[in-house]
Amino acid sequence: MQKTFYKKGEKVDAMSVAGEDMWVYSCYGVKADVFKEGNKAVIPVVISKNQGEGNFKKWLDEMEKEFEKIEFSTIVNVDLATYLAKRGYKPKF
Repeated sequence: MQKTFYKKGEKVDAMSVAGEDMWVYSCYGVKADVFKEGNKAVIPVVISKNQGEGNFKKWLDEMEKEFEKIEFSTIVNVDLATYLAKRGYKPKF
């Protein structure tokens, strides 16, 4: 797992700047913005280069080794929401 820290205001890539102190966790072609709150990861966005190849599962397995709790802020992919529900993730209202 590659982990990169960005301070608030620092350029993350060509199109974005960190709005708050944040981390980017990436492996298996999956990249996510991660905000740490103790041993909880709050993840507003996840991007997979090769969707449908099982890389998100491998990435999530790695994340679960590091964090006791993982919270996805927004899920717009129905298949991903279904998969997360099967793994025991529940929507937070």
